[in-house]
Amino acid sequence: MWSHYTDNHKGFCLEYNFINTDIHPTLTDFLFPIIYREEMYDMSIDLAERMWNAENYNKYSMIHSLIVKSLEWAYEKEWRLISIPLGKDSGFNLPFFKPEAIYLGSRMNDEDKDKLIDVAKKKQIKVFQMKMKTNQFRLISERIL
Repeated sequence: MWSHYTDNHKGFCLEYNFINTDIHPTLTDFLFPIIYREEMYDMSIDLAERMWNAENYNKYSMIHSLIVKSLEWAYEKEWRLISIPLGKDSGFNLPFFKPEAIYLGSRMNDEDKDKLIDVAKKKQIKVFQMKMKTNQFRLISERIL
């Protein structure tokens, strides 16, 4: 995922422990694993149900459309935190949990690296530097803090 989500290895990745008991249940209740399929999700059934049966419509059924991705991406093993508006001024106004670790992209510039390492020191978060394996198509992580 480094080349897709971190500007070709120039960004960073955060690691979280979602089993941590200090996490507010609302956050973990809206954390979903991605479903990888060959077919696209047909949302027309959900939309028709909403239009014809609005009072009994389950607004959580829309989540399904947000967690289906092409089978081509299955190697990502992605999870998504999805916020669903439940009324006026609703949303996640909850303290988020501290990352377990920060993984620095193999091509991240030194200025960004230094900023993240400084934050990690203050917050006591582990830091790993990602490196390209010279003879393989693979990355390795090396702990630097």
